[in-house]
Amino acid sequence: MSKNPRRLLSPQLIAGLVLISLGILFLLDELRLIYVDFGDLWPLIPIVIGLANLFSSDLRKRKSGAWLTMFGFWLAISEWELFGLDWSTSWPLIIIGVGLLIIWQSLVDPTGRRTGRDDA
Repeated sequence: MSKNPRRLLSPQLIAGLVLISLGILFLLDELRLIYVDFGDLWPLIPIVIGLANLFSSDLRKRKSGAWLTMFGFWLAISEWELFGLDWSTSWPLIIIGVGLLIIWQSLVDPTGRRTGRDDA
């Protein structure tokens, strides 16, 4: 089994970076240098899992990763009331995200390659 040296963002790399980041946050919280209410960070779970899948070599995992990442960002925007949006006002983002994913899927063929005239 050979590894692709050009593939920089593997699921293992993302998982490791997430664990390091969480460890640093926990450490800074324990040292009382910052205060983090980790109960508010739950929308990051689908984002992290989605991003890990998004960089997989398996097209099905990439598609599910895209959906999960989009869903996680919607959860984060709604939960944290980013941009003045909450649960009752952020629903149009789901329609926008679905449209973006449909466009993305139309640009990628079943083997995971981009489609278009520039393919030779």
